Amino acid sequence: MGAERLQVTTTSSARGFIKLDKSLNQQIKQLLQQRNISFQQWQHSDAVDCYQSAALRGTPLHLGGKSLLFKSRRGFSMFVISAAYRINSNRVRKILQQQKVRFANEQELKELAGVSKGALPPFGGRFIDCELFIDETIYANQEIVFTCGSLTESISMQVSDYLALVEGTRVDCCHPL
Repeated sequence: MGAERLQVTTTSSARGFIKLDKSLNQQIKQLLQQRNISFQQWQHSDAVDCYQSAALRGTPLHLGGKSLLFKSRRGFSMFVISAAYRINSNRVRKILQQQKVRFANEQELKELAGVSKGALPPFGGRFIDCELFIDETIYANQEIVFTCGSLTESISMQVSDYLALVEGTRVDCCHPL
């Protein structure tokens, strides 16, 4: 089953964002609309991984922004990489200056972000209480596509717009699949 693609161009005034008691999905879309950022939205069947998400959307794998949440003694840290790459855990440990790091579990994802595995959008630090690290592979693309708090909804936007919304540290933390 294919994805339904909606073009959304916002016209609301650009104001600062106030976090409301809404789902993460709604908060992200509200922020994009408030900042007059053009984005595309897909409704699709459940996508359990980045390969399936890309196939359902009909988008190249390398445009996918894969959000990985790690836990260490330092707290939670989100790494955003191209879906066409794998995270290098040795580099993650070095970046975080921690010997032990692990992926956040399903319960921690629910508690911290209100999402299930595979639905974490790349907005650490803005909506999710964690540090944000953005890999070089994201900067190499003009567009980023990501699941938006749901396994059945994705959003694409310009990388330049994404980077203007988040405060992340630029890192080199992955290698090709």
